[in-house]
Amino acid sequence: MAVLENKEWTNLWWDEAEDQDLPRAFLVGDSITCGYFPDVINILGDTLRITAMGTSKAIDNPYFIPEMEFVFKQYGYKYNIIHFNNGLHGWHLNTDEYEMNYEKTINYILNNFTGTKVILATCTPMSIPGNLEEIDKEKDVLIRERNEVIKKIGLKYNLIVEDLYLPMFDHPLYHCDDGVHFIEEGKIAQAKIVSKSLNNAL
Repeated sequence: MAVLENKEWTNLWWDEAEDQDLPRAFLVGDSITCGYFPDVINILGDTLRITAMGTSKAIDNPYFIPEMEFVFKQYGYKYNIIHFNNGLHGWHLNTDEYEMNYEKTINYILNNFTGTKVILATCTPMSIPGNLEEIDKEKDVLIRERNEVIKKIGLKYNLIVEDLYLPMFDHPLYHCDDGVHFIEEGKIAQAKIVSKSLNNAL
C-alpha cells in the first residue's frame, strides 16, 4: 500500500488538443505546476502546445509512472519536451529514498521517449503560514536536499536543470497565505522562467 495523503488528486490538461502540428511539451508536476501552466500557455501563444499533469501522488507511489504513461499514450502526440517538477509531496521519504525514486522516474522518461528534451525544475521554497516573509526552515532543509538531488541527476544524465527555487526564495511574499502556493504575481514569475526554458529547448 502506498503512503497516501488525506486527499489525493490528479489534474490533466491538453491545450489545443486537436493540434498535432505545432511542437508540444508535457509539464509534469503538482499544484505548483497547476498554478503556472495556464500562464505558460498565455506566454507561448502559438509557439508551443502544452499538456499538463499535476498530481498529489508522491514520487514513490506505484501509480505515479503509470499515470504519466496514461497521458503519454493518449492521442498519439509526439512530445518535444518534458518539463518535470516534483518534490513538494512525499514528505515520508528521506533524501536517499527520494533520489532513488526520482532517478527511477527520470530513467523511465529517458528510456521510453528517446529524442525528447527533458527539463528538471528545482522545488520552490515554503514560507511560514501567517508570516510569509519567513521561510519554513524545517521544510527548507528537505527542499534544498531534494534540489541537490535534482541537480545531481541532471548532471548525471546531461539534462537541463531550471531553477525555480532561488527566484521564489527571493520573493517570499509571492506565497499565498498557506505558505506553499503562490499568488498570481508568483505564478506569472514562474511561468516566465518555465516559458523561457521551454522556448530555449525547442
